[in-house]
Amino acid sequence: EGPDVVQLKKALKKLGFFEGGTKNDVYGSGTAAAVRALYDSVGYEAPTAGDEAEEAVRAARDGVRAARETITSIESELKAAKQGPSKSELKSAEFELSEAKIELRRANKSGTKAEVRAAKFRVSMAELALKELKKPADTSGIQASLSAARESLGDAQSVLADAQQAVLTPLPASEIVFLTSTPRRVDDVFVTRGNRVEGAVMVVSGADLQIKGSTSAVDAALLSVEQEVLIDLPGGEEVTGQILEIGEADGAGAGSRVPVTIVPGELTDEQVGELQGANVRVRIPVSSTGGDVLAVPIAALTAGPGGEDRIEVWDPATSTSTLVQVRTGLAAGGFVEVEALEGTIAAGDLVVVGVEAARAAAESGSDDGESGDSDEPADSGESEGGDSEDADSATSSDGESEAATEEAEG
Repeated sequence: EGPDVVQLKKALKKLGFFEGGTKNDVYGSGTAAAVRALYDSVGYEAPTAGDEAEEAVRAARDGVRAARETITSIESELKAAKQGPSKSELKSAEFELSEAKIELRRANKSGTKAEVRAAKFRVSMAELALKELKKPADTSGIQASLSAARESLGDAQSVLADAQQAVLTPLPASEIVFLTSTPRRVDDVFVTRGNRVEGAVMVVSGADLQIKGSTSAVDAALLSVEQEVLIDLPGGEEVTGQILEIGEADGAGAGSRVPVTIVPGELTDEQVGELQGANVRVRIPVSSTGGDVLAVPIAALTAGPGGEDRIEVWDPATSTSTLVQVRTGLAAGGFVEVEALEGTIAAGDLVVVGVEAARAAAESGSDDGESGDSDEPADSGESEGGDSEDADSATSSDGESEAATEEAEG
């Protein structure tokens, strides 16, 4: 008995094998019958307590039967004692007394002294016999015997109950595992029928595949539960998913990581097999420009004396550069969205990304539009997910900013 029995009853009831209540924590005959039905449903023979337990039940039943027979016999004796003498016995005693009195009167008239004494004695004995018959019977001894017999019956019944409990269909703890929730998926089986079990039998996992990963605390601030994600499968396919849970940062420093749990969308059996135990890359679009914008390499940004953002636009015709104050927007893939606040900049303009290289280009007097590593001709293109083919160009792009988690284990 105990809470484990309640847990078993609830499980058997959910499976349709147990019809009783689940609050009682005693493993009784109803529970044992449900366990037998469980084994029968999967084609296995239910475990038994053994021949010795069966013999103990038979012996206990014989003990109960004998105790009941003893009680029946004593109760009959007690009943007879309480009923008193029969009518015939009373009539016989009364007749004997009457005859004795007649004889005494006859002796008093004509008998000798010896005959009178004998007649008186006979009358006394007849009166005593009648008195004994009419006196209530003393049943105290019989009552004591009956009480002892009833105690013996109680002991015999306790022995029988224990024996019957011991012979109930058991449920070996090694043959069943309770899962906190269902359904579950069997991922691996280590035995075949007929093998001796010497270790783990199988591996099960949740029916819902999940991806556990992490991201920086800065990127985590851009995420939200139920946000759409993109998952790159090991086979090269891309599937969608959703953020299920965002955990707490593992520290307070700049390098702290935030755990993120992701649930893939609908998958084929092959895709499920790919994901199980695999490391995958997850991309999470956190914002979008909504259309074409002007973007420059992040390395082209510098800070002005007032902390304002600015870029240096290079004119290859005059070998001069102009500082243009800008407002920055979304950043991804090494590029940042810019909007000119003072001055102008257009797609295709060259921007300076290295002061020393720009100075060398100016000193060389180059007028062919090339300036080594300090600037690159701008081109107009599109960058999906913040990716760009030209890492040092000012481009016109319709991009999305993404926060990518580390490799996530599925």
